Amino acid sequence: AAAAPQTATTTGSRVFEGTSVTGVDVYDDASVLQTSEGLLRARLVIDCMGHASPAVRQVRTGQQPDGVCVVVGTCADGYGPDSPQASTLRPQARLNNQGDIIYTNQDMTEKYNSPAQSGGSQQYFWEAFPAGGGESLRTTYLFTYLDARPGRPSLTQVFEDYWENLRVYQGIEPDPLKEPGFDPKRALFAFFPTFRRSPLPSTWDRVLHCGDASGIQSPLSFGGFGALTRHLDRITGAVAEAVALEKEQEAQSRGPQTTTAEPSSSSHPLDKEALSAINPYMPNLSATWMFQRSMSARPSPDDTPPQEFVNRLLRTNFDIMNDLGDAVKRPFLQDVVQFEGLAKTLLQATARDPIFIPQILTHVGPASVLEWVGHFGAMGVYTFLHSAVGEAILNARVDEDGDDDLESVTPNVYTNPISGWLAGQSPRDQYLWRRRAEAWKFGAGLDYEL
Repeated sequence: AAAAPQTATTTGSRVFEGTSVTGVDVYDDASVLQTSEGLLRARLVIDCMGHASPAVRQVRTGQQPDGVCVVVGTCADGYGPDSPQASTLRPQARLNNQGDIIYTNQDMTEKYNSPAQSGGSQQYFWEAFPAGGGESLRTTYLFTYLDARPGRPSLTQVFEDYWENLRVYQGIEPDPLKEPGFDPKRALFAFFPTFRRSPLPSTWDRVLHCGDASGIQSPLSFGGFGALTRHLDRITGAVAEAVALEKEQEAQSRGPQTTTAEPSSSSHPLDKEALSAINPYMPNLSATWMFQRSMSARPSPDDTPPQEFVNRLLRTNFDIMNDLGDAVKRPFLQDVVQFEGLAKTLLQATARDPIFIPQILTHVGPASVLEWVGHFGAMGVYTFLHSAVGEAILNARVDEDGDDDLESVTPNVYTNPISGWLAGQSPRDQYLWRRRAEAWKFGAGLDYEL
């Protein structure tokens, strides 16, 4: 992290450390940031301030999150083969060379083990992995999916449950906080809201939401960093193209042989329509929201499914994905939902446990199921569109050396039948068609390579 500013400056960037931003004013030709060091003019403001971004809060004013993931955990010393309590540790914690992506060791509970006995039923999940710095260090997380209604547990209450249940999960007896060999190095806690209206389109010209601020992370895993990494090439390429388009338009408007007026704020390459195309609707992301809902407990005992509901759901589906192989299982575990793999899993789940399907539909709710069917169908359409025309559109932009050229807005060589048609479009329409093609590819999970 300390080397990041130095790396940025070597590429021509300027880093303003210790500088706060108090506001952004958007004009036709620029965005102006109000900072503690004065005014800063920019073509484009990229909001990377996470789900608590002031800009995002302004856009979502009054909206209640559709779901929340609460996460608590520690990085602690006291694991591994040399631990004083090695004899009681679970094998993974004793060897400390493996981890759990998602693990449950209890069914849904009707009340908390914490002092606050409120909030309805709850289902807890675990994640664990060896931490860097020594074979005795291990990171463990406890997380749960909630709605955002009043009366749900606080981070403090969930942390109380973490300590109570960690001894069972990792085999630390009788009490982790009283064991002399167990030494928490740091505590981690957070909550992640999810909104069904995600990714978040641009509300203003010249302002683009990115990463967690855009809501592009999975509502199931909330892997914001992983999601940003997955989309990084797509987003950086689109931003570079949009900025290059604006520079080209400015050069044309200043040229002596042109009478073209400077584009208005409603049609320039960095307007909200063009920027929203970078954060488009992605059906596989929207479809994942129902998976989160299916693993969320309800606040009222009257709405609560059988205690084994979530474990039965996970057991059935992971058994099926194991049988179907890595081509289905690995994309899902890395937050990439694909139409073919999901269709196969659903068909086999129906065949293996048909009497469980009505329970799932009742728990999720008919409105959510109908909405999910629409997203699932859109995944199939996006898969077809990518294969039919999307891949050709993305491959059409090639320079004379045969390399993708993000600096050149107008391609020099076109290499497939779609290319001629694309070449006849305006630069703005070419940009928008490329964004649509990327949405089809990523929205169907076809960016994933096994």
